[in-house]
Amino acid sequence: MTDLVTVASDLPHFINSLVLCAEQAQASRLCFELTPKAFSVSHDGLPFAEVAPEMLPRACVVEGSTLHLALADVGAKAAHAAFVKALNGLRVEALLFLNALRTIDLTITYPDSDKTRRVSLSATASFLPNGFGQLVALRASASAKKQAKTSAYLRFDDWESAANVGLAFSISTQPGTLRFQEVTGDRLFTPFPVAAWTPFCFLIRGAYALTANGKSVRKDAAINKALVARTSVLLQQALRTISTKLPEEWCDTQTCLSLVDILPGYTENALFQQVGRDVERLYRTEALMPAADGNLIALDQAWLLDKEEDACRIAGLFKKSLVKQLFHEERGFILPYGLSKRALNRLYGYSVKTMRRADLAMALSRNPTVIQDATDEWLKSLYTVFSDYFSPNSELYPSLCGLPVFRSAKGFLQPAFSPVSGGCWMPRLSRPSKRKNGADPATQLDAALYNANRDFFDNVLHLPAAC
Repeated sequence: MTDLVTVASDLPHFINSLVLCAEQAQASRLCFELTPKAFSVSHDGLPFAEVAPEMLPRACVVEGSTLHLALADVGAKAAHAAFVKALNGLRVEALLFLNALRTIDLTITYPDSDKTRRVSLSATASFLPNGFGQLVALRASASAKKQAKTSAYLRFDDWESAANVGLAFSISTQPGTLRFQEVTGDRLFTPFPVAAWTPFCFLIRGAYALTANGKSVRKDAAINKALVARTSVLLQQALRTISTKLPEEWCDTQTCLSLVDILPGYTENALFQQVGRDVERLYRTEALMPAADGNLIALDQAWLLDKEEDACRIAGLFKKSLVKQLFHEERGFILPYGLSKRALNRLYGYSVKTMRRADLAMALSRNPTVIQDATDEWLKSLYTVFSDYFSPNSELYPSLCGLPVFRSAKGFLQPAFSPVSGGCWMPRLSRPSKRKNGADPATQLDAALYNANRDFFDNVLHLPAAC
C-alpha cells in the first residue's frame, strides 16, 4: 500500500494495516480520530518508521507514533463518510489474536454538527492454569448510556512452526460456568476476520491463501494444506487441555458435553476433511468424554443410549455406578442428555456402541445382585424406564416380575411376583395396608416407595391390595 488511490479503494484494509502496525510496534493502545477534515492515528508503541513503513501511503504525515492524513488528499468522493463506514466495520474481534495491542479507541466527529461518537474496543487476556492457552475477554462500548457488549474465548496458539496457527472457542460468560457455543459470522483470521468459509464452529487463525474475491480458501495451495495440518495438531492439544488439565470448577460434565457440540465433523471440503477424522480418532482412543460415574473415558470404551430411546428417562439410571456393574467392568456410559441433536449425531457417527432399555432390563434380570444398594430415587427411575415392559405381552415380563427391585416394608429388596405352575405368577408383595394389624410387613410394599410411584404400582404392575 503506497498511494492514496489504494487507500480510497479499500479503506477497511487500510484500517487493518494500521492496527497491524500498532501490534508490530508493541503498542498497547491505538487511537483513531476522524474529523470532517482529517484522519489521525496515534499509539503508544515504537515509531511508525520502525515498523513496516511500506504499508503506509506517501501522503500520510508521520511523526513518531502519530499519523495524520488530510481527507482532501484522499481521491474519493465523500471521504469522511467512507472513513466512518470503515471505522464502524472494525470489530472488537480484531483484538482476539493480537498479543500486544489491548485497546482501540475511536472518536468520530461529524460535519455540520456537534455530534461526536466515541467507541472503545478492549481485550484482556490471562493464561490458563496449565500455561497452555489463554482466556480472552473482549469488550465493546459505544457510550456511557448503553451497556457494553462482552464476549469471551479460549485461545490456543502454535508459534513453533513456520506455518504458525491459532484457534479460539467461544464460551459463555456467565459466572461459575464454562460452556462452549457456536461462533457466528466470520470464522477465519488472516490475521483479521475475513468472510472466507470454513466448516468449523470455532475461529481459526493462519496466513491462508484466499481466492481472488476473498470468499474462499484455496484448496490447492501448499501453504493452506500445511496450515490445516498444524491446526489439526493444535486442536487436539486444545481438546486434551480442556478435558483433562483445567480445574474441575471450570469444566464439569456439561462443559465437556457442550464442547462436543462444536467439534468438527466430516465435510465434503477435501482441504478440511482430515481435521474431522483426527478429532474422531482422538475421542475414540483417548479418555476425553465424561462417563456416568464422572470419570473420563474413550468412546471405544463407551456406550451411548440408542437415539430412538427416550434418553432423558434413562438418565437417572446411568448416573449410578451400580448400572455400570451390569456390563463389562471397564466399560463406562456416555450421558447423551444435555447434548444438541447435532452433537448426538456426531457421536453416533463415531460408531459408538449403543444401549437400549431392553438391554439394560435383560442385564438386570441376569445379574440382580448388583442392585442391592439401590436408592428409592434410582428405583423410581427404573420403574419409569421399564414401565413399557411390565405387560404380559412383553418378552421381558417374566424376568422383570421376578426381579428384586421392590422394597418391602421390612426394608429388603425382593421380587413382586413368584412363578407358579402353568407359566403364571403369584404376587409376593401387596400394596401397603392402612390397618395397624394388617398383613406381614415382609409381604407389603414400602409405603414411601408406593406413594412416590402409585401410578406404576396400581396401573402398570397391578400390584394387589393387602388382605
